[in-house]
Amino acid sequence: AEITVPAAQTQDILLQDGSRLTVSAGSRVTYPDAFKGETRDIFLDGEVMAEIAKNPEHPFIIHSGNLAVKVYGTKFNFKTYSRSDFAEVLLMEGSISLDVQTESGLKTIPLTPGEYVNYNKSTGIIEKSKLDEDSIGLLTDGQTLKFRDIPMKEVAAELSRRFGEEIIICDPALEQTKLYAIYSNGENLEEILSNISVSLGHAS
Repeated sequence: AEITVPAAQTQDILLQDGSRLTVSAGSRVTYPDAFKGETRDIFLDGEVMAEIAKNPEHPFIIHSGNLAVKVYGTKFNFKTYSRSDFAEVLLMEGSISLDVQTESGLKTIPLTPGEYVNYNKSTGIIEKSKLDEDSIGLLTDGQTLKFRDIPMKEVAAELSRRFGEEIIICDPALEQTKLYAIYSNGENLEEILSNISVSLGHAS
């Protein structure tokens, strides 16, 4: 089966093994009606919040391009849109590892609860950090928009997915300008764009 979630929407999926996925706007997930073989494999282009049913004999693996998250029964968030230069993984409960296929071979990054990994697909840079409970809550509530030092090009794409509106940046320099901001009070698109404009030193 293949599910594509339209902009400004999310969709919940209950898999055959009891695992639950909340798929974010603009995402595509491909999965079997029933898992067979030694591993439980699905394919993702986008962002998913996952609660995976434990089954040590049959690991759960989410594939996306040259990335794969191996799951051992856990709760986590995985974000990796094919048109984005960044991938993010946040582990809340249990144990996972992120596999990155690089030119020099396979690199595996294990995560423990509370750890967050940001992978720059263009540069190959992998950053891992430990988050407190408040930060984890903001990153996983499904409503908060969080931009952690990412280029405005990525910000525009995220806002387009969230609000279902096309956003075009005409200035190439502005596309690469980085933004650090969190919006957790239900701001609408106009309010967010006005705030970003002020933050970047432009007239609102």
